[in-house]
Amino acid sequence: MAKVQERLAVLSMNIFCRPEGIHSGQWFKTGDYKDLRVALLLRKMAKFDVVILQEMFEAGPRQRRFVREAYAMGFRYHCGSVWPRLLDSRLIDGGLLILSRYPIVERDQLAYSQGSGSDGICAKGVLYARIQLSPDLSDSLHVFTTHTQAGDNYKDYSIRLAQLQEMHRFIARTIRDDPGVPVLITGDFNLDARHDLVHDSQTGLAISTRCRESKVYQQLVADFERVVREARLNFAREAGKTVDADNTADPLIIDLMKRCDTTKLGEEIHPITNGDGHSLLFHKTDPLSLEKDGKCIDYMFFFPGVNDQTSVSATTSTDSTNDGDDDDNASVESVVSPRFRLTLVDEGTTVDHCSVTELTENDYGDQSQQSLHRQLPITHLSDHYGLRAIFLLETTSLEHPDGTPVSTNESLASILQLYFPQHAFAQQPRRLWKWKLAFALLAIVASAGGVTLVLVRTVLNLVLK
Repeated sequence: MAKVQERLAVLSMNIFCRPEGIHSGQWFKTGDYKDLRVALLLRKMAKFDVVILQEMFEAGPRQRRFVREAYAMGFRYHCGSVWPRLLDSRLIDGGLLILSRYPIVERDQLAYSQGSGSDGICAKGVLYARIQLSPDLSDSLHVFTTHTQAGDNYKDYSIRLAQLQEMHRFIARTIRDDPGVPVLITGDFNLDARHDLVHDSQTGLAISTRCRESKVYQQLVADFERVVREARLNFAREAGKTVDADNTADPLIIDLMKRCDTTKLGEEIHPITNGDGHSLLFHKTDPLSLEKDGKCIDYMFFFPGVNDQTSVSATTSTDSTNDGDDDDNASVESVVSPRFRLTLVDEGTTVDHCSVTELTENDYGDQSQQSLHRQLPITHLSDHYGLRAIFLLETTSLEHPDGTPVSTNESLASILQLYFPQHAFAQQPRRLWKWKLAFALLAIVASAGGVTLVLVRTVLNLVLK
């Protein structure tokens, strides 16, 4: 059987692609340049194997076209969105989407029970995909993504904390039967690691203060650590395995941007991820300027697989160290599977500013075209930056389903598509909620029409009198 080593590149990003009719520009004009940005996003995706998006809403035709074009690029599997139920108060989906060149063999979702303001009409929640990384079903990656309640006032803050509690329970339930495989948790958490919040007891308004690392971020990390650790310990106990208490103190979770990112400013430990601020697509500030004071609200957390915890990086050592003797180290190394390993690569794992310039430079090769390039209406793909993670995927048990050997020019993803064909693992969409949205829009139009009719009649009565 052939031994394979391949790079696995993951991009997570809030793409700020809201449904039609909702934008920050002038009505009936180009608005947020959604079509331009989606076209550039497709170019960006050519270098990635898994793409995880927030605010790529299914309401309207754009997301469907995007998925179709991504499929033609090799992203044969997708997962999403989080859909509203027919009888709840939400009108549109949650805008979450996962696309993969590797097979997605399981899917699940959770819509949060609470939401406020404009977020209250969206089915914000958690999206889950189990991505297969070898022909063996045990060699996979748990992927979760979320987009939580926006806003810093006390009401929004409290709703966001309640949503995160729901997310913790969902993750625990989802990984319960197989917690030992690697786990990746990403998304726009609307929870800032660079600023602490204090709320006015009378008004509920937030007072933001710069800090090295916020208390809410520390609690977020501690909660995810607890959820995955408990799942793995419970699974080990149920299997009759002896739990090594000496190793339970080492943290499992790795905040990939905190650890690996190269865009952090000065001595900061967390990067800026929300660009120049909400809805701004033409960034006027240098993302690497020491004067910049933005938020870090997008995260990518990674839990190495149980068999990979002794070697989580291909270039540097793990955050945790083992101070035991040589015999202890040897016993730990002995559990590492020689057959499959997913290893974090520090180099290349970073915040990706997703500048439009780098995506269009080939379109404006000569000097005469560069002035046109400068006239582009946007400078970045989104009002958020992207998060990029690179992994090294190693497997030694690889052959075609019919037993024939694998050639050197075949990608692992293409081989796995033979084992897990797309038609057998395709997304089964829910469409009833779209009827609810259609009826709601018709009701609004009808109501507006009724108001117009009353006004016309009133004016006519006044004129005729």
